[in-house]
Amino acid sequence: MPVGGRSGGCGPLRANAAKAMNADLMEHVQQLSASCKLARPGDIADLAGLLEQCDTLRQLAEMQRVEAVARPAEALGEHLKRMIMGETGDEQAAMQVLSDSVSILQAALSRDELPRPEAFPALLQVGHWSADGGNGAAAVEAEAPWNDGVLLPSAGAPAEEPSGGEEGAFAADAELLGEYLTEQRGRLEEIEGYLLALERAADEAALGDLRRALHTIKGDSGFLGLSEVAQISHAAESYLEAASYPYEMEQLFAVKDWLARAIEDLASSARLTPATQSSLRQVLKRLGASPDGEPSSAPASAPSSAPSSAAGTAPAPPHPAAAPAAPAAAQAPAAAAAAKASTAPAPAAAKPPARKPAPVARAHKQRDAVFQLTADESLLADFISESKEHLDMASAQLLALESEPANEEAINCVFRAFHTVKGIAGFLNLEEVQELAHDTENLLDQVRRSELELTPPVIDLVFEALDLLTRLIGNVRKGLESDGVAQSEPGLEGLLERVNGAAQGRMAALAPKGERPQRLGEILVESGAVERSVVERTVAEVARSDPAKKLGEALVEKALVTPGQVHAALRQQASRGPSARKAVELKETLRVDYERLENLINTIGELVLAEAMISQDENLLQVHSELLDKKLYNLRQVSRKLQELGTTIRMVPISGTFQKMARLVRDLSRKSNKPIDFVSHGDETELDRAYVDLIADPLVHMIRNAVDHGIEPPAERRQRGKPEAGRIELRAFHEGGNIHVDVRDDGGGLDVERIFAKAVEKELVAPEDRDKMSEQDIFQIIFLPGFSTAAQVTEVSGRGVGMDVVRRNISELRGQVQISSQRHAGTSFHIILPLTLALIDGMLVRVGEERFIFPVLSVVESTRPSREMINTVVGKGEMVNLRGRQLPLYRLNRLFGVPGAKENVTDALVVVVENGGRQVGIVVDELVGIQQTVIKNLGSGLFNTKGLSGGSIMADGTVGLIVDVAGLISIARGGAVGVVSEAIN
Repeated sequence: MPVGGRSGGCGPLRANAAKAMNADLMEHVQQLSASCKLARPGDIADLAGLLEQCDTLRQLAEMQRVEAVARPAEALGEHLKRMIMGETGDEQAAMQVLSDSVSILQAALSRDELPRPEAFPALLQVGHWSADGGNGAAAVEAEAPWNDGVLLPSAGAPAEEPSGGEEGAFAADAELLGEYLTEQRGRLEEIEGYLLALERAADEAALGDLRRALHTIKGDSGFLGLSEVAQISHAAESYLEAASYPYEMEQLFAVKDWLARAIEDLASSARLTPATQSSLRQVLKRLGASPDGEPSSAPASAPSSAPSSAAGTAPAPPHPAAAPAAPAAAQAPAAAAAAKASTAPAPAAAKPPARKPAPVARAHKQRDAVFQLTADESLLADFISESKEHLDMASAQLLALESEPANEEAINCVFRAFHTVKGIAGFLNLEEVQELAHDTENLLDQVRRSELELTPPVIDLVFEALDLLTRLIGNVRKGLESDGVAQSEPGLEGLLERVNGAAQGRMAALAPKGERPQRLGEILVESGAVERSVVERTVAEVARSDPAKKLGEALVEKALVTPGQVHAALRQQASRGPSARKAVELKETLRVDYERLENLINTIGELVLAEAMISQDENLLQVHSELLDKKLYNLRQVSRKLQELGTTIRMVPISGTFQKMARLVRDLSRKSNKPIDFVSHGDETELDRAYVDLIADPLVHMIRNAVDHGIEPPAERRQRGKPEAGRIELRAFHEGGNIHVDVRDDGGGLDVERIFAKAVEKELVAPEDRDKMSEQDIFQIIFLPGFSTAAQVTEVSGRGVGMDVVRRNISELRGQVQISSQRHAGTSFHIILPLTLALIDGMLVRVGEERFIFPVLSVVESTRPSREMINTVVGKGEMVNLRGRQLPLYRLNRLFGVPGAKENVTDALVVVVENGGRQVGIVVDELVGIQQTVIKNLGSGLFNTKGLSGGSIMADGTVGLIVDVAGLISIARGGAVGVVSEAIN
């Protein structure tokens, strides 16, 4: 039975053969793609290397009779020949055609499909091939293993389903995927920031960073076989190349959102969900791309007369299902070219190489002695720290491989280290680090695939690469700490040649080639100002007659060059040298598992408690010893420093949360047709890591409320003399040991009468309560469940749940939210949070034999009242008069059922506490003091006890109960005691 037959049990054999051939072709295409990224337009050596790789790919495809790969490879070769001969005109445009075409091949093969002729740029002239992807009827014969037009068996073939073959699934190294996903999450946040910056202005820096980020995602995704992610990244990259400012930001935000969904899909199940896969075509269509990710028409933002590609090439015709057919007039030239290509004689099949070809060695490059660091300083600092970890780990695993070369896990570990360094270096424009890591990664990949033996010379070569990478990254560190200019390494090119030679099976040691900074004479020769022989002769004459004289001066004296030419050359030379720049302080960082960090914080808390129990022990207090007091003081200082350190370890910047709010405002602005400017301050403010996610939800609801209820429509704002665009301001800062977050808008402000009327309508208050309620009391109504002034429910707000969520979540964080508003001028929500959730600054009070802790954040003042200050109001109970203000007075012993408390108020203390703008007086027996305590949960049985939020161990070993002020006021007004009394007794 022929291998390519369709009967019997040969389906699995045929599928396995197809898979093997697919992997073989895919590997060559990946190598070609990597070389394209590093090749320089106009560099003959680079182009010649690419031409050799294209010929190898064509030979392999012809041997396997896969015309759908052989024909494009042949067309790529012809295109490269035209580039080498200088017949393509714009070198950058020609290189873009080449890169895009290789990406189309890579994307198709990664999906186990064959590319269509129409998917390629028209200028490539790939022609057409038969629908089955082979050589017509001949492909059906027994010697042709592929006869269905796809790399895996078609639906008509009774092939077995390959394991892990589920659509959208990922079958590569799980740890490598994990690192990839971690990197992409951070990169997507950066992309969102770049998009927001571009939407505000034509920010060239943001545009460049966005392109690099998309390019990095495309490269990493293509390497891992995540074709859909690579496809959409490539399409977005092509759109940015073709379009001009202002861009269609909705399309670009849609790309970012799709990528975020894809990353989450891969993180949860290592595959894309059907919904994510089905939405890909829609996003590509909005982006103006065909299903293969190529531009199908001129971007919407570009003028109709503008070329549809930055490379100056005509776009690939759209897939029939994705876009309508082009007019007949437009199709004529393409049809003629296709007909001409299809009638051209097929090239003779070349004899395939004996062994699978390895990557072509890169030609020697002339590099600058120094290069400018252009990436973000904080990102470079993080890269330096992380790279040290990766390279140290790789070095340790290489040592293990010397004694155990077959250790696959060690090989994979070294491979992942180089892969990670390569990816981040590419994103940060560290070209030399990226090249060395990439080529060494290719070498190790051959070892992983058992295509290259891990001999001692290979290990030595990888060690050399590690050492040189360490020096290169060290140079980046020095540059970052000084003037922003990093030194190159003279031995880089030689090592790259040897690494590539090893990948080709040539382990002969090549002498390292040194490099030096470019000299003035070389710059003058390169610019065409003077001949090299003239410079060499002048240098010799100066060395003999006047060694102190400078070359430029001598050339000007002889009238060989003009002073302007020398000045320009000196300026070019200086631009590559050190420049004045503020030094950046680098700090070593270490990634630690969060659970370990939490255990450390808890242990520090226990130490603080132990110190307090010792220093306040009655037996020790009776000992009068200056030496003991000094030791106890030192112990207390150390424990306090540890406590402060534990607090700072948990702190992270709020910038990520603020960026999410910027995106939210942007989206809501468009949905509501209200132009809104978003401004943030204090993005660098740090807060407890536990707050990062918890604070986001209240901010979302407040901002949605500001957009829907606060900011007026543009016409109304114009009538009031306001700018048409509204303004929402988000601000964070530290003050008084707390974190403050403000959300402000310049909208219409809160309408007191409308809020009260709506509350009466919803039976939340009685009409007769109006005279008794202050403006702040009415403001607090908006936090009640079910309250909303919206006339109708929209997708932005109107259901009456948002502001209730705000108060509940802020209360859970032991914080407060205050409101200030001025009619037609705007509203401000002011959130106050404790610095951390692990500790609390509390006022310790005694009631009977029990200890209670009031959060200092909620305490307004404390006083010992006189008899004249206490009075009883019918229907309201006891009240205390504080400077003309009547405040409700509640006795803590009665609320919590504590026996033995003082009944005479004048013998006790009144602690005035505040929550949500409402102040009440709480009667306690004694104020013990102010102290910082570690918060402990009350346990599962008392976790939701109203009026209490936790407990803390006192110095004498007893438990002090932390009062939840909001809950305390609630049970005071409702008279609930019950479970609280039981909890204490």
